[in-house]
Amino acid sequence: MDCYVSCLLGVVTIVVCVRYYVSSKWIRFTEEIDLKGKNVIITGANAGLGLELSIQFAKRNARVYMACRNTKKGALAVEYVRKHLGSSADVICVELDQSSLVSVRRFVDDFKTREKKLDILINNAAVNAIPSSITEDGILLHYATNYFGPFLLTNLLLERLERSEAGGRVVNIGSLSHTGARLDLDYIQPDKARIYIQTMQKGFIKKQEDILLYQNSKLMMLMFTFELARRLGKRGVTSNCVHPGIVATRMLEDDRNLLRKVIVFSLRLFAKSAEEGCQPILHCALSEQLRDVTGKYFGNFEEEKNVHEMALDERSWEKLWEISEDTTGLS
Repeated sequence: MDCYVSCLLGVVTIVVCVRYYVSSKWIRFTEEIDLKGKNVIITGANAGLGLELSIQFAKRNARVYMACRNTKKGALAVEYVRKHLGSSADVICVELDQSSLVSVRRFVDDFKTREKKLDILINNAAVNAIPSSITEDGILLHYATNYFGPFLLTNLLLERLERSEAGGRVVNIGSLSHTGARLDLDYIQPDKARIYIQTMQKGFIKKQEDILLYQNSKLMMLMFTFELARRLGKRGVTSNCVHPGIVATRMLEDDRNLLRKVIVFSLRLFAKSAEEGCQPILHCALSEQLRDVTGKYFGNFEEEKNVHEMALDERSWEKLWEISEDTTGLS
């Protein structure tokens, strides 16, 4: 028994020490920014990072549009924000299902009737460990929610972003896991994508469909970030991507696979809270040092160097953009 107790104490000590070391590297956003008169849109705002970001922007006096697929959960999220900040917190829940191109267009039309300008757009909403399906638009759910929806949303809001006095900012939430993507732009449509996943993956280990679709969608989001920045040039709107690190949100709880649940549990021991995960996003969205910085991929308050090779290929950016225009009906 004494041996088991000693081993357990040893493991706990190691975990605590590693956790302390890892967390000591995390940086907090400390610039004092008043966002009075600024409009912010945050997608996926009813939980996790989106909810915490809503609190962070609202407490800095911004008007925050909390874009949520489920408006009942969105209404509860608004109550949660006002409970923390007071009833005067300027937060508004608006329905947005990024997997539906019709919903995206409806959301943009509604926003444009309310506001003449947009200062910050945070593309945060994403799905991960859920079964793959095909949306009403004929797009794989992971791709529709995590990439094509944000692509259309951002482009339809550019005119409002260009009206921001301080310069509009597009902040796309990325993921370190994009480096594991296996993306072929000729195999994005549902039937072709599944053929690729099932029969054409390179390497000894074949990834499960939901994991690969998530990683691919995050790679596409990074490529979109770079190509958007290139196309915008000096139009007064910046486009950057930021990964928050490993954050203990509900996305980590969605997995139903036992082995992956064990892995996720282990990761949670060293994961950030939602409030801690928000810090690099706030830096990217608000820092005066980044006012004119665009086309970058950030990690812990600095440019991230660990990038998938495909994200560095400008011809792939252009090809993905053309596919995205055709898929969303933007062209």
